[in-house]
Amino acid sequence: MTRLVGLHRLGLALALVGAAFFLGWHSPYGAGDRWLQDFFASSQNRPASDRIVIVAIDDKSLAQIGRWPWSRAVHAALVQRLVQQSPKAIGVDLLLTEPDDPIEDGLLANAIGQADRLLLPVFWGQNKDGLDTVVLPTSVLAEKASALAHVHVTIDPDGMVRSVPPFISDGTRVWPHLALEMAGSSTGSIDPDKALRLPYAGETGMFQRYSYVDVLQDRLPANALKDKWVLVGVVAAGMGDVHVTPATGLATQMPGVEVIAHLLDAELQGRRLEPANAWLNASVSALWVACLVGVFGGLGGIPLWSVLTLTVTALAAGWGAAQSWGILFSPFAAVGLVWFCYLGWSALRLRSVASYLFREVRKIQLIPSRFSNAPLSDRWTWLQGDALEQGMSAMASATKKLGLMYAFVESTLDGLPDPVVVVDQDGTVKLANAQAVEAFGAGQARLDGQKIHALLHDLMPVDALQPELGSLLTGATASLSSEMRDNQNRYWTVRATPIVLDPSLSKGWIIGLNDVSALRQAELARDEAMQFVSHDMRSPQTSIIALIDSHRLDGGGDLPQEQLDKIEQYVMSSLDVSNSFVQLSQVKAVVFNVEEMAMGELLEVSIDEVWPQAHLAEVDIFNLVGDAHSCMVRGDFLLLRRAIVNLLNNAIKFSPRGGQVTLSVVRLESGCRLEIQDQGPGLSPELETQLFKPFVTSNHSLGAHATAIGLGLRMVHVVAERHGGRAGFLKKTNTSGACFYIELPLAL
Repeated sequence: MTRLVGLHRLGLALALVGAAFFLGWHSPYGAGDRWLQDFFASSQNRPASDRIVIVAIDDKSLAQIGRWPWSRAVHAALVQRLVQQSPKAIGVDLLLTEPDDPIEDGLLANAIGQADRLLLPVFWGQNKDGLDTVVLPTSVLAEKASALAHVHVTIDPDGMVRSVPPFISDGTRVWPHLALEMAGSSTGSIDPDKALRLPYAGETGMFQRYSYVDVLQDRLPANALKDKWVLVGVVAAGMGDVHVTPATGLATQMPGVEVIAHLLDAELQGRRLEPANAWLNASVSALWVACLVGVFGGLGGIPLWSVLTLTVTALAAGWGAAQSWGILFSPFAAVGLVWFCYLGWSALRLRSVASYLFREVRKIQLIPSRFSNAPLSDRWTWLQGDALEQGMSAMASATKKLGLMYAFVESTLDGLPDPVVVVDQDGTVKLANAQAVEAFGAGQARLDGQKIHALLHDLMPVDALQPELGSLLTGATASLSSEMRDNQNRYWTVRATPIVLDPSLSKGWIIGLNDVSALRQAELARDEAMQFVSHDMRSPQTSIIALIDSHRLDGGGDLPQEQLDKIEQYVMSSLDVSNSFVQLSQVKAVVFNVEEMAMGELLEVSIDEVWPQAHLAEVDIFNLVGDAHSCMVRGDFLLLRRAIVNLLNNAIKFSPRGGQVTLSVVRLESGCRLEIQDQGPGLSPELETQLFKPFVTSNHSLGAHATAIGLGLRMVHVVAERHGGRAGFLKKTNTSGACFYIELPLAL
């Protein structure tokens, strides 16, 4: 596949280079190439030669000499004045093809004959038969002229004069252009079939002009025309030929005699402009496009800077070639193809981007909306119209949905009772609810854009085992929490949950802060109560029992044995309550030491612990085993043993002498159940609804042995729940007494 893609790219690159070569060879973009070549040609402005002078038939001359045409005698007088100044050559750009008065024609012919070098023009015209032919000056004048030459120009389709034909011919004779003949370059290496580009020196009016009448009346400085190249022509408004040129632009026209002067100046300075031949132009065009293809292959795309660089380089190269070598390239094909490739590539990219965006927007649009009550038919309006309308409608709808979603998220955060802050991977706050602003904003309206470390800088872990805030904001993919305290002695539970958009990378965190100050105060009060129970209540009770035992060993004293037994019974009951309270508090706060164990092993240890009590009460314990050894559970061995011992103690306590307590294990679908059955008086109906609540008192059916269940059953209930199970009471119709149970889930 990679090789196939590479071949496709190579084929496309060769096609583009070939297209550039073809377009550079044929140069079909005439207007574009002409505009660029005009720019290259006109940018090489140079000072006009002071050796060229124009004798102008201007408005001043017409006003003083009279209306045109003037007699040949006037022209003869002008030629005589010119000859007196000893010019290098005289070029006449006047139509002298019709005979005039023979005497005046003779005067002009004699004057022309006195000049060392005077050239007369020839023109394309029609003969008496209406056929195109070259029209010559009258024979009497032509015979005296040093040479005949044409003054025609080539007018391009846009009306501008950019070149002249170097020669014209009627099939029998050939006449060079007047400027070439005057400069003596008409016999040089000039292709007669190729137009000669006019290298304009600048705008009109650059050459020295003298009015025809001033020359005629000898008003010129002495030697003003000595060794000069003199051109005689019409410049008056509304007379003669005028042309639009690249040097003047469309707003100004240049007289024909001045066009001749520009060509003569270039020939005298040896400056020519020649369009590049087809091979050279095509090769340069192909080279430029090949550079673009190389950029695309190296960068995988066509950046705008590369296109601008190639464009500027192409224009600079064209300008430099015109300045240095007089070669006019046609770079429009190369530049145009470069921009065509860029625009085409950009259009394809934009189309791909638009298609991708529309697809993603439509995915958003198809998500069931929980934020709009609009009818379902209104939610599908983006499928109406053409593709562009559908895309725009889908974009508007998706933007609205995202706005509603954002508002929903903000409203949800503000509705939470605790401070919540959303930060990015740099710890910058992106969202914060009103509670966070109130707790940590220090009077600010919003927290957006602030650093979370600065906002929570006074939060410190309550102990060394709790992670700091910086440890919470890591790349971990799991939630972390820490208990911290601020400088106002408030306690906070800080939980950082990563926002994971990629399985291996966190994009931010949701930080929730829960004020647990009241809970910590309650825990302190509980700890104080436990200390009170452990010390202030248990210690005196233990001392009383010790005194009673000592009194018995000493013979009993004055107190009857029955009273001593009563004192011992009440103190033991009080001590049981204290121990149960301590055990319950420890069960709620202790961290489990979880291990896997068999239910049978747990029962054996528990039975061994209560055996002395059962022996004294003359109660037998029967362990039916059942599924005990196949039931594997997970939990804290000591806590589970304490819970089972509590149930066994209760069963022994309420069983009559000679009675029995039966243990059985029943395997359930997802757990196992331990049942403890005694033979006591059972439970009253009103007591069954109060079981497992703290400080519930029972007489187990009333009778003389009223005793406190206290907190023992409550502790059993808490242990079972913390292990994912439950504790309860079973009613069995075929047996007497009470049956309590503990259900625990099986170990996986």
